[in-house]
Amino acid sequence: MRVVLIQKAEDVIAELFGPIQEAARKPFLFGKFFQFFLHINACFIDLNPTEVWCELAELRLSSLVCEYKPVGINRNFHLLAIHERMHKIFDNEPPQFEIYLSDKNKVLFRKQQNDLLLDETTPRTTYPPKYSCRPTLEMINEKLGQWFGMKVCEENESDPPGFSEHSDYTLPEYIMEEREDHRSSKESLKNSEIPHSLNSTTSVNSAESMNSIDSEEPTHNRKRKISTQNE
Repeated sequence: MRVVLIQKAEDVIAELFGPIQEAARKPFLFGKFFQFFLHINACFIDLNPTEVWCELAELRLSSLVCEYKPVGINRNFHLLAIHERMHKIFDNEPPQFEIYLSDKNKVLFRKQQNDLLLDETTPRTTYPPKYSCRPTLEMINEKLGQWFGMKVCEENESDPPGFSEHSDYTLPEYIMEEREDHRSSKESLKNSEIPHSLNSTTSVNSAESMNSIDSEEPTHNRKRKISTQNE
């Protein structure tokens, strides 16, 4: 005997997913125990706080990744910008980034931004973030590798126009022109020095020949006098 039960969609959803939703509302005891274990473990293990990521530091990194995409031809420049901004909060950043500052620096940050609006010549400044993590470039690359498939992102990143063709590197035209001018002036100076050196060499040779003649002439006359006396 076949029984067909007709139910509404709401009843089906409540019957199928009700236990899952109810379980999700209950606290996960093992998760709390695991967090407590990590806390105790961190207390007994000597950890460097500047090398440990926290949620606030990861939030800062994710916001910087959206602004400075660490793939493509500018990958290294953007990584350097991310690394610098992980250690500093600049005064021209959005006002909501004050969440990374301490209460004291929040007041200074707001005052600095107001001063910049009134006077653009206000001296610029930066503020240290309140999270203790100060990641290195290696830590940033490692964290990005955990979040994203950086190799796949790099392969899928398209090159801008002008970078798709491989060609030999050439210097800019103005540098090549300066180089040619320098070379031509150097060659002209060298050519102008050659006749002068030839003239000086010729004069030196002629002077040496005259000196040799003057020095040899008395010797010849002396020999003639000696021969005359012997006769």
